[in-house]
Amino acid sequence: MTTSRSLCLITALILAVIATGCLHIAGLPVERFIYEDRLDIYTIDLDGQNVERILEKVETRSGADYHELLHDVYFQPSLAPDGRRFVCIRFRNYSPYRHNDPALNDLQSREIVIASVNGGSARMLYRVPQRESLAAAPPLRALSGPIWSPDGRNILFLDGNRLMSVGQDGGDPQELAQLPAGTGAFEALEHSVTSYIRPSVEGGIIFALTGGPGGPHSAWRIDLVSSHVTRLWSGRLGRRVGSIEHVPAELDEETVAALFGSRELPVFGARFSSNRRFYFFIKLDYGWISKVWIGGYDRESRREWVVKTLHRWLVVE
Repeated sequence: MTTSRSLCLITALILAVIATGCLHIAGLPVERFIYEDRLDIYTIDLDGQNVERILEKVETRSGADYHELLHDVYFQPSLAPDGRRFVCIRFRNYSPYRHNDPALNDLQSREIVIASVNGGSARMLYRVPQRESLAAAPPLRALSGPIWSPDGRNILFLDGNRLMSVGQDGGDPQELAQLPAGTGAFEALEHSVTSYIRPSVEGGIIFALTGGPGGPHSAWRIDLVSSHVTRLWSGRLGRRVGSIEHVPAELDEETVAALFGSRELPVFGARFSSNRRFYFFIKLDYGWISKVWIGGYDRESRREWVVKTLHRWLVVE
């Protein structure tokens, strides 16, 4: 067997293992991870098995020209504590080619929706019309989050610089706290919002990271009882796409765990398993072959692995 053929076989084997995900990680809880891929929502077992698409984008306007196509799309999902429902953001009548087109003002909106993991339609809980979002610009007011309260009764999210809560059955939303003017969740192109919120382990405290790609970020501590907001850190994060190259030393360990997972492998939006030994994340890696993948990390052994590769593409220089 020639050397080149051997290398090809080895490469194919490595890619096959990566594509199928982790074969066995001791101690993994029997749980599901929820994620967005190409603006559809999926669930997957923590070991990389049993992928299911549970919410699919819907074409709302057709046309011979792709610039005329519009879709209802979904992103930023969050699984309920009972594992039976989830919430996410729906962008009504979205077009990647007509970003903030005034002609679509009365058609587009951003919504918090709830749905069952077993399929079915999504039900709206909260809505921001596009016209209102643009009126708050620049930068554009965006929805970010959402996350569930520990008891599963309410959904918390950022609407611009306001921390909001809405019941799982809808009803009147409640403002819980407000970040200083000019901070909060704001939208960049292609939904690249790096603002999000995470609960503390004990409850009663929400940690928030706000900012945009390449721009200044802030870390916040929000007391849900007093509505008191404390800025813990402000500055720029040295980062590649999809990962952070360093975590500010000023942040305490609880904040780091909530927002980034760890100092050893910091990422945006870490989602912990129920035993908090593992966390999972979506990551983008740029290289000769670039890929988007779901990663897992064992906080005890400090081991990282690929749960599932979502898609990859060849980079031509």
